[in-house]
Amino acid sequence: MPPPLKEPAPEPAEPPPPKPEPRPAEPPPTPKVPQPAPDPDPPLEQPKPPKPVASLEQLAGSFQYKPNPLVTEKLVLKADGSFEYRDSNGAQVAGQAAFEGGVLKLQAGEVVRQLSAKLEGGALVLTRTSGDRPKILNDLATMSPSVLETARYEKN
Repeated sequence: MPPPLKEPAPEPAEPPPPKPEPRPAEPPPTPKVPQPAPDPDPPLEQPKPPKPVASLEQLAGSFQYKPNPLVTEKLVLKADGSFEYRDSNGAQVAGQAAFEGGVLKLQAGEVVRQLSAKLEGGALVLTRTSGDRPKILNDLATMSPSVLETARYEKN
């Protein structure tokens, strides 16, 4: 019997292409933390605290208040202790002013007004005190604040 035929040896195959270098592993994506939406109305600048008033001289000046679009009130405080008041409806009065313990006292004849007074950013803020009960004998009795508790007179 003839020797078995040997199968020819397979030809050596080309070496496989080199494997690409492994990439460094990418870190997993960081989860997104929801950020608060920007405030559409940023807070307004905080008002400056009122300046303490020690004397009538610090309050002296000309101030205007508009309780409504049709009426304008004007108050002039003078360092000599006098005041003048008038409004756009024709009311007007003059008298004496004094300041003690944070209270502005205005007097014209028998009418006396007692108002807490402070300066806020150049404005004179008057607030009725518990003792402010003027008799309706002249135009000082109707000066603001009368119906409302507080009136903000802007400096002229």
